[in-house]
Formats: sequence, C-alpha cells, structure tokens
Amino acid sequence: LYCCALTDHCNQSYLKKKLREESVLRSSESENMASGETLAERYKREDKEISKAFWEVLDINSRGTILLRFKYYVWRMLDIPATWMKENVVDPLQKDRKIPYYHQRFNRVRTIDECAVDDMVCYEEAQMQFHLDKMVDGYILDILRNRMQRCREYYMNNAEYKCAKCIDDFEQAELNYYIKYGDMGYYGDVLTAYTKQKHRMIWERRHPEIMAARAEAREEHKRQMELGNYDPSFWKRKDPRLYKDYLISIFTPYNYSSFLRFKRDEPSQDPKFYKEREEARQKGEYKEPANPNLIWP
Repeated sequence: LYCCALTDHCNQSYLKKKLREESVLRSSESENMASGETLAERYKREDKEISKAFWEVLDINSRGTILLRFKYYVWRMLDIPATWMKENVVDPLQKDRKIPYYHQRFNRVRTIDECAVDDMVCYEEAQMQFHLDKMVDGYILDILRNRMQRCREYYMNNAEYKCAKCIDDFEQAELNYYIKYGDMGYYGDVLTAYTKQKHRMIWERRHPEIMAARAEAREEHKRQMELGNYDPSFWKRKDPRLYKDYLISIFTPYNYSSFLRFKRDEPSQDPKFYKEREEARQKGEYKEPANPNLIWP
C-alpha cells in the first residue's frame, strides 16, 4: 500500500509539474502574441537564450582545469566578434533587403484524356506535363535510393534489419515508377502511357482474384515487417542477386526459383486458380502444396 501510495503521489506530482510547465508555456506564448512579437523575432530570441545557456554551461564545466579553460577562452575570442558582426551588421542589413523565397508552383494543364483528338496544342501541353511529372518522380526515386544506400553503408552488416523501412520504400517506389513509365521505350509519350494505364485498369478489373491475392500478400508483408521479419525479395521474387538471403537446397544449388528456396511463390497469374481453390476449400478437398525440398528424392 505504501508503494502504491508513493507511486500515486509521484504520478500526481509529475502531472502537476507538466501542467505547470504547459501553463507557463501557454502564458508566455500569449504574452508574445500580445506584445506583437513575430515568429522570426521569437526564434531569434530563443536562439540567443540557447546560446547564452550554452556558454554558461561551458564556463562552469571548464573551471578547475587549465586545458578546458584555455579552450573556453579561445572559443569565446572567436565567437564574440562573429556574433557581434551578425547581430549588429548582417541582421539589420538583411531585415529590409531580404527577399522571401517561395517554392515555384506550376499550374497543372489538362491531361491527355481531356484533350480532343485534333487538339494538338492540348496534346503538346499534356506531353510537357508528362515529362515534368516523370522528371519529378525520377528525382523522388533518386532521393529514396540515396537514403537506402546511405543507410546500408552506415549499418553495413545490420542493414537488412536497420534499413528495412528504407529498402521497402525504395522497392515500392521503384515498382510504381516502372508501372507508370516502364515498357514504353525511349520514345514513350503521354498517349502511350495513357493507353498503358487504360489496359492495366481493364486487366485489373477482369482479374479481381489476382488483385485480391496481391493485396493479401502485401498485407502479410507489412505484418512481417512489423514483427521484424523482412523479406528483401518480396518485390523481386526471381532476382538471382538475392540468392544469399535464402536457404538453398543442396539438390538445387543453382536454381534461384523462390519456390525451391522455402519461400512462398508470388500470386498466381491464372484467374481460374483462385476460383478452383475456393471451390475445393468449400468441398474440403483442398490441400496445401507440399514443399519440394522436403519431398526431394
């Protein structure tokens, strides 16, 4: 009972402290708004307070030692003139002459599906918009690739565990980029991309079972990632470069098929497969396929 009472007392004191800090913060914000202080002035004031606290802590820590005290005075000699120049010369000059920077936004034009067949101006605008979107998507893909590479270089042996999120984001973005711009050749234009998208949507509507199986596999992949089990070959099932991530049977050392490496195969491309499997499950006649490595002669 004493421990429970002590714990409750500590929790209450902690909550009171947090509420007091929040009230002080709100009161200070309201005072700043009432005094007419802008956000830039507030940030500048907070930076000064942080800098002052930093030098005070450094001063206290350097007392009693000759080397640290010498370093403190050297740093102060370098900091004082630079800080004075910035606060008294640079900031006043930039206050009236600083030009605000805004991210340039281009107005979207009509897409190719909104253009008439003989409207060449609309077609050309949609073509330029298509190339601009492709360039932006390419830059986004480069950012994700660089993020993944830096993470791998930093963690090295633990990259697949530490960088699972970066790797998965890049693989998914790369697949989406390929779906949108791939298989069109160098001279692929906006009309080709629109036709490709139309054919893909028709195919997905005709094969809902395959799309449902893919969605189920994706959800299972997410659940395994949350549990810490990342499969690097989820997006590239038959990539031989990922052979080291699998247990290869001694009977099939050069076979890089995912089916022969204790891995579930990708969703079937046969629409009849899911219909027949569902009918067999309802009748109780369906059996899970055996692992070939376990029944290998």
